[in-house]
Formats: sequence, structure tokens, C-alpha cells
Amino acid sequence: MRLVVFIAAAIAWQQTARAAPTAEDLFNEGQRAYDDANYALAVERWNNSYRLSKEPALFYNIAQAYRLAGDCAHALSSYRQFVAFDPSSERRPLADEFVSELEPTCGQPSDPREVTRPVRNQDAGRNLKVVGLAIGSVGVVSVATGLYFGHRASLLGEEVTNACRSGCDWAMYRSKDAEGRGAQTKQYVLVGIGGAAIIGGGVLYWLASREHVQPSIAITSGRDGAAITWSGSW
Repeated sequence: MRLVVFIAAAIAWQQTARAAPTAEDLFNEGQRAYDDANYALAVERWNNSYRLSKEPALFYNIAQAYRLAGDCAHALSSYRQFVAFDPSSERRPLADEFVSELEPTCGQPSDPREVTRPVRNQDAGRNLKVVGLAIGSVGVVSVATGLYFGHRASLLGEEVTNACRSGCDWAMYRSKDAEGRGAQTKQYVLVGIGGAAIIGGGVLYWLASREHVQPSIAITSGRDGAAITWSGSW
């Protein structure tokens, strides 16, 4: 029975891992959202794609989505990050033009500091919640099965005790006594495993519910280059 519990937990974990989106999947989702003018979703998907791929060209896409959404400050910040991380890109001239266009409206003309907004990794949190729920569910099943064996052990124990209280043919009840003791052992094992699984699943779910964000990246930008600093914690 213990093996069944661990196999079920492993299957749940593998299914969740297979369901996790790749950087390419997230990029394509962002592109579809961008084509549909859903710029907020496009920014979210491309930010998640960048966390997996570290592809600096994504900053240009993110900047375009912010600009078309009317978010001048974050568009300017993202164009500057793109220039800082990929200064030799063929899109550099376009990014510089957008920076010059947006600076008078929403930026400081000389060496401003722009900080990206922290973005929660919703996909990772969602997957962790699924794993937590799967492990917790296995724990509940294990505890329920253990309680069944406990009840079975109690019935057999009462039957043997009542029959042999004033003397009995032990050969007739030896097998029932052994069965009852075995059921009691299974109860302890399954309840112990199930309790640990419930606690573990609950901890995973709680961790997934916390808001983990990326460090903020600060860029001091000028026409001739940029300096990059970061702060925050993972």
C-alpha cells in the first residue's frame, strides 16, 4: 500500500511537470495576446518567457506592448532595458527612436532611473498548487485507508477477546488475532504516511500562495550606454 501511495504522488508530479509551459510556449501565447490587442496578457507572458529564456530581445516586445497599451513610463523603461541588454541588435535604432520620442512625455531627459515592475510567476505558483493538492489528496486517501484497517483491527480484537475471555481453542482464533495485529500495523503506517503527505501538500500549497517576485532591475541610461544595478530577493 505504501508503494501505491508513492507511485500516485510520482504520477501527479510527472503530469504537472509535463504541463509546465516552456519559454517558447509563453512567447507564442504572448504573441497571440499581442495580436489580439490584449497587451497586459502579452506583457505577462513575455515576462514569464524571459525568466526562462533570458532572451534580451523580449524587452523590445514588452516595450511595444506597454507603448500600445498607453503605459508610457514602463514602455520607456523596457526600451532602455532592451538597449542595455542587447546594444548590438538590429532593432537598436528603432528602440533609440522610441526612447527619444517618449522621454519628453514620461521620462527624465538626463540619466533617469527606471525600475521594472515585479511580476509574479503565476504559472510556477499554479503548478506548485496542483502538486500540493495532489500530494494532500493522496495523504487523505492514505489516512482514510489507515482508519479502515484500524476499525478492522478493533473488530477482530474484540471478537478474539470475547471468545477467549473464559477460555477457547486458540488454534481456531490464532489466524484472526494475527490478522487483527497486521491490520493495526497497517493503520499506523498508513496514517503516518498520510499525515505527512497532508502536511507536505499543505506546505507546498502555502508556498505557492505566497507572492514571489523577481528582483527589480534599475538602469541608469544615457545616449552612449547604460549602467545596470539590481535589488531584491528570490
